[in-house]
Amino acid sequence: MKIFTALKKISKNLLALFIGVILALIIAEIALRIFNPVEIRIRGDKMVLPSFKRYERVNEHSSKFDKKIIHSKNSIGFRGDEPFKDLENYLSLISIGGSTTENFNLSDDKTWTAQLGKKLERNFRNVWINNAGYVGLSTFAHIILMNDIIVKIKPKMVLFLVGANDTIVRSCNKGRGADVKHMKDHVMPNTSTATRFVYLMAEHSDVFAVALNIYRYTQAKKAGMETSPAADANFENLIANVYLRKGKSFFSYYEKKMSTVTKNLQYTVLHRSSLKCFGDRLEELIRISKEHNIDPILITQPYLHGVFIDDITSLNFSKTYPYGHELKLFNEVIRHVGERKNVLVVDLAKEMPKSSKYFTDGIHFSNKGAEVVAEIIEKSLYFYLADQYHEFIK
Repeated sequence: MKIFTALKKISKNLLALFIGVILALIIAEIALRIFNPVEIRIRGDKMVLPSFKRYERVNEHSSKFDKKIIHSKNSIGFRGDEPFKDLENYLSLISIGGSTTENFNLSDDKTWTAQLGKKLERNFRNVWINNAGYVGLSTFAHIILMNDIIVKIKPKMVLFLVGANDTIVRSCNKGRGADVKHMKDHVMPNTSTATRFVYLMAEHSDVFAVALNIYRYTQAKKAGMETSPAADANFENLIANVYLRKGKSFFSYYEKKMSTVTKNLQYTVLHRSSLKCFGDRLEELIRISKEHNIDPILITQPYLHGVFIDDITSLNFSKTYPYGHELKLFNEVIRHVGERKNVLVVDLAKEMPKSSKYFTDGIHFSNKGAEVVAEIIEKSLYFYLADQYHEFIK
């Protein structure tokens, strides 16, 4: 009898707890529907672009950015001018990538995309260019972006600066040539039923969507992919001050930070399938582009890591090599896919000078760095554009 009474009491408590949790989720859902302080860019496996947004940030941390950073999104959710109704009469380009394309901490006119547009206007007429980069997105999300949005805009060219975020992706897609209704197999491959349930709920619930995006942010932060003026200033100050005063302090700090990245990337190094699957996703992006008469251009990801002496600080960066080695492997895949698919590859990784004045950390660009990126891409694109789109030459 005592056991029965105890079980009954436990059951009541569990039921009360369950009801309390459900009520709390409902209240949280209602509150987030009224006001959501967390900007959701991915809801489950669907893109949610923040249209007509304007971000203003005062930068007091780093000399490599503007003092006042203005970052705005147009009606599509991209950075750049509004699309024209007669876009077919324009030399239209869209850059696609992660944080190294979005350049979140650079003002609108300082991103490499915007500066590329200005440089192209010197030799071509009717240039329209938009920046579709988003922090943290890999080629999985870029496939969705292409299918959901880009193919409807119908630009003449897309520029893919990819690879950095794919180095921390441990999954492979299950199929090639899948359309958007099969994207769950691309975005959530080899995942458990519980994980798929979370993604499904995130499509319809703000609570789950916020939780999932916070999880993604923490994963990116653990992998050293966080980007902000304050975070970049830590890197800058360590180079400029700490190392010079305390000898190996800079590299001991960096090695500790890099150890997390290296652990996250061991799957990629030890399993060739991850590189192959990255190549498959690149081919899928190329296929989607060409199928909709869009000209794809691949761009390798530059990085500051490697065996070299920095011209600004005279420091030997050889101890930051591990992450650079991972990006080197992914860049090789980009070159190989470009050659095999007869797609132009802008080898930015080889052309970009290794100097701390151009980077704010291992991969993100300073104002000066973005300008150099634009110069290299413009130089690589000029003859191709002149040949393929000669009608736009001034």
